[in-house]
Amino acid sequence: SERPFSAELYGGILGDQPGIIELSAACPPPPSLVTRVLAETPGAALAHDVTGAGYMPAGLPELRERIAEHVSLGGLPTRPDEVIVTTGAQQAIGLAATLLGEAGQSVLVEEATYPGTLDVTRGLGMRPVGVALDGEGIVPEALEDLLDRVRPSFVYLVPAHQNPTGSVLSAARSRRVAELSARYRVPVVEDHALRDLSLERTRLPAPIAAHAPDGSSITIGSVSKVLWAGLRVGWIRAARPVIERLMRVKIGADMGSPIPSQRLTCSLLPRIGEALEERQAFLAQGYAALSASLSEHLPDWTWEPPRGGCTLWVRMPGGDARALGQVAQRCGVNVVPGQVLSAEGR
Repeated sequence: SERPFSAELYGGILGDQPGIIELSAACPPPPSLVTRVLAETPGAALAHDVTGAGYMPAGLPELRERIAEHVSLGGLPTRPDEVIVTTGAQQAIGLAATLLGEAGQSVLVEEATYPGTLDVTRGLGMRPVGVALDGEGIVPEALEDLLDRVRPSFVYLVPAHQNPTGSVLSAARSRRVAELSARYRVPVVEDHALRDLSLERTRLPAPIAAHAPDGSSITIGSVSKVLWAGLRVGWIRAARPVIERLMRVKIGADMGSPIPSQRLTCSLLPRIGEALEERQAFLAQGYAALSASLSEHLPDWTWEPPRGGCTLWVRMPGGDARALGQVAQRCGVNVVPGQVLSAEGR
């Protein structure tokens, strides 16, 4: 059933609340690169694109080129005509779900997942179904079982620095997921908004789509986590026929994403390495502080060290996470109880 808007989940993005320590929103502040580039950008550079009607449903051509280069460096060869610019990854999820699914159908998600996807799919009248996770991401045997029994319209996964567990889907599992997608003819929508936020120095496996030559899979990305969510710039990478269909959905959604943000992102993407170094140091410092405090004050609580991302998925030794969240809020701290991130509310 459709669930109401959750203050537990979205309180952190609705503005500062006096006296509240906010631990519920994975929205890092902008790195210094963003403010420096914005301050250095002459008005004439932004005015260059102020022409014509101002609608570019597929996105600024130069930005599509930059995104294609960025995605290609991540192990998925991409051409500019295989990219559509979106208003953040959240819109990208909505466009993909609108294209691939419809009311009454099911969608498979990890058993603990990005809650924005649960909101989007439920809002379309779809039923999200959770697939088992372990320390290496989604369990292929569990995925195969549900593909066979549920026959979903698509599968949504966060394979790199999974939200909320921080796990990374191995190369072997990525290939297996691609094989299952092809066999059951069910597309995979993989969300890489967190892909670059590594707490390790190891190279990540190639995206699932790199093992899917049939071209049915969709890959989502965003600059929100590395650069700044306020830019509202994301993208979808897919085969050209899929991009053309998505463009029609995008026109119906908002006619095209804001051009000034896209122009600024064109200047930022080639220098994203600078921002990434600062962001990774920021997250490593935060994880060190949080894990040390938990170990000192709550020694019975446990977690698997995340390989990356913005969240820590912690097991309580007993009790109920939602009740804890209510107590924490009365003490001036917002946290997200695990049930909010579960398709089944577990």
